[in-house]
Amino acid sequence: MRRVIAAALTAVLVIAAGALLWIRHEAAALKTVRADVMAEAPTLVEDLLSYNSETVDRDLGEAANGATGSFKDGFVDFATTSVVPQSKAKGISTRARVIDVGLLTAGDDHAELLMFVDQITTSFAQPAPASSSSRVRVIVDRVDGQWLVGELTPI
Repeated sequence: MRRVIAAALTAVLVIAAGALLWIRHEAAALKTVRADVMAEAPTLVEDLLSYNSETVDRDLGEAANGATGSFKDGFVDFATTSVVPQSKAKGISTRARVIDVGLLTAGDDHAELLMFVDQITTSFAQPAPASSSSRVRVIVDRVDGQWLVGELTPI
């Protein structure tokens, strides 16, 4: 009887130790995900919201590489049909900078963030820099090991 109880206690301790190791591993992995997202996502958003009127095609084309899914499709469509022609015709250039970011949720391959963005815009009609600020909710997804913007919503 004592052997059965000892074996049962040993089994419980082994299972508990395994569970604790698993939890610790998952917590460390989530910490790494959070650090990666907080480091990479602001640059992706800055790229998506920044362009120079002289290089707008290239700027937004390269920025689209930081997006994914239907958001990327919509971004490319809006850029080519609206932003690029307007930028070239009116000399509109804008530079975005994420000034603060907060992580709302994070998982292994998905995260939601809140970003505060400042933008400086110039144009032929208004060559003096005009500043604006906004808040955006950003969803990023890890695709083939790379974080990409899957949604960007002004709030």
